[in-house]
Amino acid sequence: MTSAGTGLIAHCERPVDAPPARVAIAISNRPNPFNPATTIAYVLPVDGHARLVVYDVAGRVVRTLLNRWQSAGPHEILWGGRDDRGLHVPSGVYRSRLTVEEFETAGQMLLLK
Repeated sequence: MTSAGTGLIAHCERPVDAPPARVAIAISNRPNPFNPATTIAYVLPVDGHARLVVYDVAGRVVRTLLNRWQSAGPHEILWGGRDDRGLHVPSGVYRSRLTVEEFETAGQMLLLK
């Protein structure tokens, strides 16, 4: 359509939807380094089945801290430096891996004795 007397063409289109907000999954622990325990704080971007596992540097499962449905938002869990059998683990570097639905992240912790 042409605006009267201006020669300009007005073009109307349907507004473009804004892209969806990015959601993030996050994990951290404090204190780090730690002895004898550390609090792992994490944020889930969506409701869903969450899994938080601690691994040693060789990639072996040390402890499964969380394996259940949780709501989106911030959460915390305490890890006392023990494996799934309840035994104290040695000093060293440990990795934590958090997954919920299609989201995944990892953190690193240092246990000093």
